[in-house]
Amino acid sequence: MPSSYWEERAKQEKAWQLKQLENDSEFGKLLETYYNQAIDDISDSIEKELNRVGKDQVTQMDVKAYETKAKSIVAEAEKMRANGQKVTYADFSDQVNQRLKVYNATMRINRLEHLKSEVGLDMLRAGVKVDSSLRDKLSGDYQKEVIRQAGIMMDSAQRSPWTGKDAAKILMAQTNGATFSQRLWADQDALKAKLDQVLSVGMIQGQNPRKMATRLREQVKTAVSNQRYVTERLARTESARIQNSVQLESIKKHGYNYVQWVAESKACPACRAIASRDSGFGEGVYKVAKVPKIPDDTHPNCRCSISETWVEGKDDNLVGGKQSTRLKMMRRSTHQLKGNDHVPTDLMNQILGSFIRRGGSVQMGKETDEWLRSQGASASILDSSTILIGTFATEMAVREEAFHANQLKRYDGAPSDEELINMEIEAQIYLLKYAKEHNMSYNEIKELKRNLRYWKRKLADYKGR
Repeated sequence: MPSSYWEERAKQEKAWQLKQLENDSEFGKLLETYYNQAIDDISDSIEKELNRVGKDQVTQMDVKAYETKAKSIVAEAEKMRANGQKVTYADFSDQVNQRLKVYNATMRINRLEHLKSEVGLDMLRAGVKVDSSLRDKLSGDYQKEVIRQAGIMMDSAQRSPWTGKDAAKILMAQTNGATFSQRLWADQDALKAKLDQVLSVGMIQGQNPRKMATRLREQVKTAVSNQRYVTERLARTESARIQNSVQLESIKKHGYNYVQWVAESKACPACRAIASRDSGFGEGVYKVAKVPKIPDDTHPNCRCSISETWVEGKDDNLVGGKQSTRLKMMRRSTHQLKGNDHVPTDLMNQILGSFIRRGGSVQMGKETDEWLRSQGASASILDSSTILIGTFATEMAVREEAFHANQLKRYDGAPSDEELINMEIEAQIYLLKYAKEHNMSYNEIKELKRNLRYWKRKLADYKGR
């Protein structure tokens, strides 16, 4: 494939990386909202409890108020779990119930333990919101990347619900023996232990309640804010892990043997070294089985990515001769016919005028010619905005690819296999309809009819499966 195409792919990947950084920032703002609310809730709990200093016993009214608060948190958790449309997580309620049992068992002992349990509930409410939002974010990142990869490969995305086994397997994969959710709750427990220590020291010192409340609020704010940064890092790292897994699976599925490492704009020295390393295939190019994995072989917060690539001069670019739907369609592009004139430049500009005006890119030149000849084609389409035109292309070839570009505008995502076949049938019918008007030769008309028969057979075979 011409190097200009891969240069464009690299630009697209860089733009996608910047978008992920923007998404990370937006999710960070959401986390900030949750943790700021937790700080306010904990401060209120401290204020109320310190106003009762001197009353060592926990009253029945205290217990009832606590139970009401706990029930409301359980109800919130169940509602969030029930509304989750992405992936079913059996452990969601368990995380909440395990902690409630501990708080329920200790909150009647004395005022200090009651306060710890109240703060535990405040942290539990925040934890439920963070866990639910993180699950939704990661599920959404998975779904979007599957669709993006389908668009890149011109393949139909899996139309399975996001409760599918493949999604759950990737989303809930363990890193160092724990899922992202287990790590999130472990971090929450560490924060709870820190807050318990802060409260215990504060209560034992026996300061004036107002001074004590002010000092505790500052310490709580610091501890909770630090936890937010930990959670943001977890969210970025898990998002990158999931997207990297989808990218790798898509590249393998479509038979590519080589992968390009695309370093993010502010890549660390280690990732820049990965991007510049030459293993004999070019800088940053690796065989699929050898490419470093994110974040396993990089670091937390890594926002680098990978893309399929083509190594010129290699005869093993596709594993076992596999071809994606995109490559199949490109290989079936219009062949050069003997005795046919090449399309004049002015006519080609006329045919592609509207395509270029709406931002379309036409790739021509020596590299394009070489690649098209290797595919047995004189023109081909990569996507709705990129057409490859050989210097030996016929008028029919250019018109067909321009027609395909217009067809692809109908789809928000990638067309399915059946839709791609129907696109080819529609294109052949269109070209035959205007064959005389466009002064197509006998050979060109014969080729169109042959192509039409071919794609109709393909459609019949597809429906007969």
